[in-house]
Amino acid sequence: MINMVVKSRCRQVCERVLVVLALLGFSVSAVAQSDYIKVMVEVPGTLMEKVMELDGSRINSLAVEGALNSADLEFLGNGTGKILTVRNLDMSNVTVAADEGQYKAYTLSDYSGEVLGNKIMRFYLSDNPRIETETKDIGAIGGMNIIVSVYGNNLAGLFAGNTTLEKVVMPSFIKEIGTATFYECTSINGVDIPEQVTKIADRAFYHAENLSSVVLPEELTSIGESAFNKTALTSVILPQSVESVGDYAFFNVASLRQVNLSGVSYIGADCFGMCSIEGCVDLSGAIDIGYGAFSGNEINELKFSGRLRSIGAGAFSKLFSLTGVDLPEGLEYIGGNAFERCENLASVTIPSTLIDIGYRAFWGTPWEDNLKGENGVLYIGNIAYKYDYASVIDEKVLTFKEGTRVIGSSFDLDEYTVNGYARYIINEINFPSTLKRINGSSDNISFGVKSNCEIQLPDGLEYIGDRAFQNSAISLDAIPESVTYIGNYAFNKCENILEMNLGFSSDSIYIGYFAFEGCKNISEVNLGPSIRYLGCSSFGGCSALSEISYDCNPDSVGGNVFWGTSPYRVKISPEVVVLKEGLFNGCHMTKLIFESVENRKELLSIEPGCFSSSNLVSVTLPPMDYFSGFRCDNLKEIIVEGDCNIIDNPVGTHSPGTSDDNIESIIVKGKVGKICDRSFGHPRYINGSVVAPVGWCSLKRFSAQQCDTIGNQAFYLNRQLESVDIPGGIKHVGIEAFYECESLSNFPFNAEMSFEKGSFQSTALSEAVIGDWCESIPARAFCKCESLKAITVAPTVTEVEDYAFSGCLMLNNIDFKNIKSIGERAFNSTALTTIDLPDGLYNLGEGAFYGVRAREVSLPTSLKNIPKHAFMESQGAIFTWRSSNNMVNEDYNSENAIGNHAFGLYIGNLEEFVVPEGINVIDGYAFRQGKFKTIRLPSTLTSLNATAFNQCKNMQSIYCNAVEPPYVTDAYDFIPNEILTTFTGTVYVPAESVAKYRYSSFWGHFNIEPISVAIESIKLNHNEVTMRPGDELQLIAEIMPSNATNQYLNWYSTDESVVSVDGSGNIAALSSGEAEVIAVTTDGSGLLAYCFVKVDEINGIDIAESGVLNVTVDGHDLIVESDNDIVVINMSGFAVYSGPATRIRTLQSGVYFVRSGCQVCKVVVK
Repeated sequence: MINMVVKSRCRQVCERVLVVLALLGFSVSAVAQSDYIKVMVEVPGTLMEKVMELDGSRINSLAVEGALNSADLEFLGNGTGKILTVRNLDMSNVTVAADEGQYKAYTLSDYSGEVLGNKIMRFYLSDNPRIETETKDIGAIGGMNIIVSVYGNNLAGLFAGNTTLEKVVMPSFIKEIGTATFYECTSINGVDIPEQVTKIADRAFYHAENLSSVVLPEELTSIGESAFNKTALTSVILPQSVESVGDYAFFNVASLRQVNLSGVSYIGADCFGMCSIEGCVDLSGAIDIGYGAFSGNEINELKFSGRLRSIGAGAFSKLFSLTGVDLPEGLEYIGGNAFERCENLASVTIPSTLIDIGYRAFWGTPWEDNLKGENGVLYIGNIAYKYDYASVIDEKVLTFKEGTRVIGSSFDLDEYTVNGYARYIINEINFPSTLKRINGSSDNISFGVKSNCEIQLPDGLEYIGDRAFQNSAISLDAIPESVTYIGNYAFNKCENILEMNLGFSSDSIYIGYFAFEGCKNISEVNLGPSIRYLGCSSFGGCSALSEISYDCNPDSVGGNVFWGTSPYRVKISPEVVVLKEGLFNGCHMTKLIFESVENRKELLSIEPGCFSSSNLVSVTLPPMDYFSGFRCDNLKEIIVEGDCNIIDNPVGTHSPGTSDDNIESIIVKGKVGKICDRSFGHPRYINGSVVAPVGWCSLKRFSAQQCDTIGNQAFYLNRQLESVDIPGGIKHVGIEAFYECESLSNFPFNAEMSFEKGSFQSTALSEAVIGDWCESIPARAFCKCESLKAITVAPTVTEVEDYAFSGCLMLNNIDFKNIKSIGERAFNSTALTTIDLPDGLYNLGEGAFYGVRAREVSLPTSLKNIPKHAFMESQGAIFTWRSSNNMVNEDYNSENAIGNHAFGLYIGNLEEFVVPEGINVIDGYAFRQGKFKTIRLPSTLTSLNATAFNQCKNMQSIYCNAVEPPYVTDAYDFIPNEILTTFTGTVYVPAESVAKYRYSSFWGHFNIEPISVAIESIKLNHNEVTMRPGDELQLIAEIMPSNATNQYLNWYSTDESVVSVDGSGNIAALSSGEAEVIAVTTDGSGLLAYCFVKVDEINGIDIAESGVLNVTVDGHDLIVESDNDIVVINMSGFAVYSGPATRIRTLQSGVYFVRSGCQVCKVVVK
């Protein structure tokens, strides 16, 4: 192994080259040229393939180039075969192709959590650096694994657990050695870190037990936690650029003897603990030195500068070679045990800036042993360091000398004297006028005197620390206004204090948790405007407290400040703008007074859980910005004298087993901006179900002038609520806002109000108005409103969502004219008497009218999908499909269905049920138990479930107009058990399809007959004719539809002496007069068609019609004179003569037309 001392970058270039070569193992004697193999990765993800293709079974030295993805990195870090033989790895020319893939998972061996379990690190290749943490229960009692996912492109964790690599050259692009990169790489002895690296992350080289040297780049700024813990480094010279070294960074590096830290500002806890550092350590750049930072080393000299501010506990303990230390001006804190057991430390220079010296900071040093106390106090500089019985003059009197500025945290009276512990003997304490701080400590009580002792704290005192006077029998008139900090437990259980006035100076004051807790004889507390923090239970348990005057707006309140007190009166100043969460929780006041409301400049906010008095009955509040926080069991009325912007859980939340709220009325005399979610409704959940016993919340009345928003579940399960009086209107009501407010019978609906699903579900409302701001009636909006009778719907409403009116047992009317969509079970079990669905309706939900026993149901033919249960149990209704002017769904090729049980359990006595054209699917039990005798199925039907007519015992005939027999589903499951045994009637089908039906596997079970197509209309080719005796004419009837089964007609003449007619519609004029010829259908349709006939008897030529032609009738001859050729046409349209004008002889009797050119005349030959 090559063992080098870490060298600074300022050495000669040639020396650096030698170092790099040594780190890589490329020496003449170590690595032969033939052992060096280079692999170029041209396609990310192919590294394993390229390496495994190399000749030989071992690779001693490997250089990788190209872009690597997560699969490549996984192979490098976890691979098998040849990659495990690599000792020297050069990655200087590597880049990465981030793909978010995982390339490493490793369990940290140094993790010691609070619970049983492991810390598992997972590493992902990503250009989006982040860390994600999750915990997983491992089944053991209280045990869990912590899983940390690290995303980045700095190769974090890549070589964790590798035991073969010795030398690595890191890629030139990286700027950080990532977390756990070389974690537990027990063989690594050299790593070349690129010059641009600025950070070495946590555990980067943890337990790399053979790493004896490393060159740190000049731009390095930080070294993370445990970065070089348990390595073999012998010397560390950190570049001046390094600002911080993390906790345990070089902990337990037993071989480390030399360090240069002159530029480091922050040195972490135990950073160099259990090392072997010798000689002088330059800490001239240090600001903060963590606890145990250099404990147990062989250092004999320390150098500091004026930058130093704090030395942590035990930082320089057990430095047996240290003989003296010069602490600089500017140093403020020396932690406990800081120089403990520095057995040869005989000289210490103490700066005047020192604020505290911790417990046993110099214990076991010759320097402390040589200090002499004065009148019971051992001083270090101007700090009273600890109680010194050896120098006591009067055991009962403790006097601090003038000039003392600090009583340190290590000072306490828990020291045994000849006559007992000092705290039981001293009955007088005198503080100097120069005193600024009584530091106190969380580990001990500074002045826990047990004898009655009246003290006077000096003006100018600024700081009273933790537990300074805890459990003391002291009494004092006042705490000086100069005090800005009173620590935790500072006066805890000081039972002789009678009154406390704080916060009336110009300086902010901090009061810690339990500061005055248990001061049983304090009767009055006055808190002024300069208080900025009130700790938890800071005045808790002050059982004699009768009055509180509160005039402050602290930035933070720890909660339960006055817990366990019962003051008669609490006065709130008009300057108070926020009463913080938990402030008066557990304070059982009788009266709450808001002073000078008229002088209030800002609206008041009361945060959740602020009050919980069992003695308050009524409260009057000023105008509010935020109103919450009254968990008062006996509070019956709250009045707000003006507006209230936000109401949020004003009467609190009860846990299971606690008493119920008694609040009955909340009155806001102005406008409410918002009532927040669950403000008056907080259910309890047991096994996932809501459980709220009757009477759990007793609010009966809520009133305000106006309200913008009522939030989700605002009054949820408030079963006592009777009225909501908001005359100025409400703009929006949230989800389930009044869910199961079963006593609420009236509500101020208005045209501009919108609301959401379940808003009024299970209330006692009898009427409701849906205004113009609504486009839909939300799901469950009025579900189970069993008293709801009347509903007014604005024309803007086009949708009724799922269960909107389900269970409204008394709702008997609603105007559907603008509704386009009706959701699932929207009107289930209502009392609607008429259902008239409009033409524009395009959607009907499942069970929409389930159990509605309407008398009449009118459906538009545009509605082609009737979903399952839509009209199930619609007992007695008359269903009609009317023609629609607005055909919404005319696509007969799509699946337009009557769903399962759509008309099931229909027991009305309708003779005939007609399914409209366009329906092509009928599902199972669609018409179950229908009482109709006949059903007519459309020509568009393609599929029918075998159970569609289950138990339709009155059904005698099925008219199926489909040319192709509809496919029957479930046929083999239900034949013959249901259909064949319940239907014995006839199936009528189109005449041309009879054979198809009779040979069908399903339809062939029934009697198949052709459908008799009735005549729908009849029209004659003449409505009116004029004839001459002897004329003949055939009337032709046009019958619709053209495929009518029986097209035979009976013909009649109303006066057979005038005109006669035969069975084919041929008529003959007999004599002058008028008559009607009538055609009558014989298919039972009773349709008629008429033709009016007039017969005129004329001899010779009809002069009026002859025009200029010269025509003479001579018996049965016609004599025509004309210069042009003529044509003579009889009534049948045949030409009897065509040629020159002449005498035309022996014509038969009848009517003729003589045409010459464009002239025509009509003649009669008898």
